[in-house]
Amino acid sequence: MTAKVESLYREYELLQDKTSSIDWCREYWWDEIEGLLDFDDWKQVDAMYRSRALEFPGIGDCMVPCVDMANHASGELTRALYEANDNGDGLLLPYNGHELKVGNEINITFVHGCARY
Repeated sequence: MTAKVESLYREYELLQDKTSSIDWCREYWWDEIEGLLDFDDWKQVDAMYRSRALEFPGIGDCMVPCVDMANHASGELTRALYEANDNGDGLLLPYNGHELKVGNEINITFVHGCARY
């Protein structure tokens, strides 16, 4: 936990260093009196991003609203997989003969960023 917090703090300091010369960032984020971005905010951003982002094969880390609403499960509970088509569009597809029905929970498994086994 200590290593994670230290890593986040280094990222936060790097962000501040790289953006403090940008007028609007300096005014809205880093101003001592009216600045809005502090280390606790950075921890929240990190938690939100890491809990919602997926690694799509061939695309990399991204956030895909329909896929990030799927729950995580493994084995027989896996009902769908996600992948990208040739246009880079995210797809949520039935897995291993399962039907995706209205009202039913959709479960995916995160295996190296992809739900395929």
